[in-house]
Amino acid sequence: MRVWCRGAVCAAIAMLMSVAAGRAQVTGERPPPLPPRAEVPGVISALAPLLLPKILQDDYLLRDYLRSEEFASVRRRFGDVYAVDFIYAEAERLSWNNTYEALLIAFLAVMDHSKVGVRLPALGPILWFPLTSEFGDDCEQRLRGLPRRLYADTPRGIAGDRDKLQHFFGSAFLTYLFDSAEAADRVGNSVEWWEDLLIVGGVSDPRDVRANRQGQEWALRLREDADARPSAVFMAPLQERRENQESIREGAEAP
Repeated sequence: MRVWCRGAVCAAIAMLMSVAAGRAQVTGERPPPLPPRAEVPGVISALAPLLLPKILQDDYLLRDYLRSEEFASVRRRFGDVYAVDFIYAEAERLSWNNTYEALLIAFLAVMDHSKVGVRLPALGPILWFPLTSEFGDDCEQRLRGLPRRLYADTPRGIAGDRDKLQHFFGSAFLTYLFDSAEAADRVGNSVEWWEDLLIVGGVSDPRDVRANRQGQEWALRLREDADARPSAVFMAPLQERRENQESIREGAEAP
């Protein structure tokens, strides 16, 4: 039963991930302080992902936070890269410090589309699936509020790299769920292939793969350190990221 549930979750995340100017925006040399983590008993925290109404409510509240002036102020004050830290901190607070639920609702809240279309090569678009219950204006306001300047090669335009957030958090969730970057990587590569083939407007993008792998690395760090921040992965040089990942894997394999 547990294997089936994990497989179903994996398939759902894979489908959602498939929908999916200048330098990365960072203000200040040191990461800004985050709100203190609430003291939640372990038993209460463990219940969070088992309560579907709570997950739905927390997703709604996190989306509302992304539309808020409070979050807009965070972006203006600290920049878009550090703002990603605040998204996860709020998700963790809403989730009673349960990492599984926090990663899941973070992924759901940063979805860059309101619907996804499936096409067949000979017939064109044939099916459209809603990805949110938001009203149109609420969805547009949330999308405008998402961090979008995450990399040195972020494209110009109002959307920027905001779609990379769904890849980052979705891959982090799968990695944490299965405790395996390899499993998440296989899902991510399959998503890219199917997106290019069947999703309306979808293209296989190596920059999506980069965001997937950064999410995997961050999830592995979370396994070792509950205070690990997304911004540390976005800002770390590539070689440092590889060395850290190898060190984490070697430590996990040690007797």
